[in-house]
Amino acid sequence: MRGLHRLAFLFVPAGAIACTALLGDYTVGDAGVGDAPNDSSPADVLSDSATDSGDGGDGSTLFTLSCGLTNGSETQVTNGYTLNPTNARIALLADDSLRIVVVDYPQSDGGGNPSALLHCFTADSHNLGQGFQDIQLQTGAYNVWDVTRYAGVQPGWAVVFATSTGGLVSLYVTRLPDNATAWTTPVLVAQQNTFTNDQEDATFIVIDGPNEKYYVVFSQTTGMTQTIYGGSVTGGPTNGALASLQSYNTTANNRGVFQLVKPGIAMGGTQPFVMLQPTGNNGPPPLGAPAYILVPPGNPIALQASNLNILPLAFESALNPQNSNLAFLVADLTNLTGSYNIGQSPVSALATLNPQTLPSSVPKTDASFSLENLFISADTQHWENAGGGEQFLVTSTTNDPLSNDTPGGINFGWWDAPTGTLRGYNGGNNNLLRTQAPFVISSDVTFATLVGSIAQLYVVYTNAQAAITQQFPPPPAELWIAQIACQKP
Repeated sequence: MRGLHRLAFLFVPAGAIACTALLGDYTVGDAGVGDAPNDSSPADVLSDSATDSGDGGDGSTLFTLSCGLTNGSETQVTNGYTLNPTNARIALLADDSLRIVVVDYPQSDGGGNPSALLHCFTADSHNLGQGFQDIQLQTGAYNVWDVTRYAGVQPGWAVVFATSTGGLVSLYVTRLPDNATAWTTPVLVAQQNTFTNDQEDATFIVIDGPNEKYYVVFSQTTGMTQTIYGGSVTGGPTNGALASLQSYNTTANNRGVFQLVKPGIAMGGTQPFVMLQPTGNNGPPPLGAPAYILVPPGNPIALQASNLNILPLAFESALNPQNSNLAFLVADLTNLTGSYNIGQSPVSALATLNPQTLPSSVPKTDASFSLENLFISADTQHWENAGGGEQFLVTSTTNDPLSNDTPGGINFGWWDAPTGTLRGYNGGNNNLLRTQAPFVISSDVTFATLVGSIAQLYVVYTNAQAAITQQFPPPPAELWIAQIACQKP
């Protein structure tokens, strides 16, 4: 079987489009953008110092802020290049402790395929220099599919991973509640038949952590067919196969035509909604290729424009359970124009959703625009509640895959979720940690404080010992934390 260890999402500013593993070959260009959200060329361009007409719900104007690294704020979490990580996530808890979840694939002297080891590095955010407690769990997994935060009466981290035995892939979930000092015993949530060289992926949400209730989605491409499975499950030893939600013919052997979006599941009461992003075959998906929202057991919702690519980037339930959070790239990959369309929609309106009507923005880039300005490599995105409202955050490795140039550092973006206002952006030559982190594998960011137009954030990143030549097994790396400060320019 073949796993999809890390498939990047695509974030593209400044009228240029790049194609990642989702889309196939890379393409770049420079073109203008339209000025009406409903016309065929999407997006209003936002200056990175101008005010925006939206507000955060309290009447205050939201500004696009100037963000930068706080000098001398870097803290080394691990002692040397002791991790082989694929991803890292960070959160500031209610008691002001920081928790960093890292998926690690330790290499053994005997070789062979490594199994995943989960770490949770925990420290007092006010005394990071005092060291970190490492809460570990050996999973025996050949792949960790997704790491997510969950809310509720017992909030915390949750992870879905896969093991394989006797022609079956078994999906398990483990949690680390914020008030706990050990990972929970993994619970079985599904078992699926597996096939040689098939392509697999999975994602999930936590419905009720203490009672082990989840909604799980599993994608499997075998031969010329991709099947999306899913279901609401309660973790336990008797769980079997998930129900088939949809099947699609593919255009290449063992290569899916859709990518699971992460995060990509929203709930409307007990009704799940699952987002799928179209992919290409050695190139971008054709203009007009639909994205879908699966609405089991009913018919999918097609998100489509005849002369545009509609590419969902992230999707989940909002704090108000009547709403959903959405982030899209709306693009013309032929003429190389595009915008971010980020905002909220009532769950009841998803059946008639037009992503072009969501607030649109294109961050300004530096004068020497290149693929290094984009969020296309080893990216992490999520929503979190800060400053009295929901915020959309994204980080990625700074990378130009066309020129094979990896100058080092991290690209960073921040949007206000309800209004879609761009709040902060650092990319390309204006990225973060360019000299401190030359070989970034993964990164994530979370708020420390947000008051009006002043924000402080923690960024976590893994930095490899040398230039990265393979994604899996991942190379040795260190784990670091730094701080970002944002304010009006």
